[in-house]
Amino acid sequence: MAKKELRDLSNEELLTNEKKMKAITLVFAVLLIFLFSSIILLTVKKGFSVLIVTPIALFPLLIIMLNNWNDLKKEIKLRNL
Repeated sequence: MAKKELRDLSNEELLTNEKKMKAITLVFAVLLIFLFSSIILLTVKKGFSVLIVTPIALFPLLIIMLNNWNDLKKEIKLRNL
């Protein structure tokens, strides 16, 4: 299934997608912060671990999610919703 362009979405779809993206992004950010702090604590207690790479590797995904959320907010603002 091809991804729809934002300009092709109806107003309801756009608002629904923005709410979903906001919730998913915030939950992901909180979990990533928790993961990062847990890994830091583990590193302090037991020494360096390969697990430190996990939150670093997931950080670009958070940036992509934030960019998509900002695109949705811009389209909503453009339509004056």
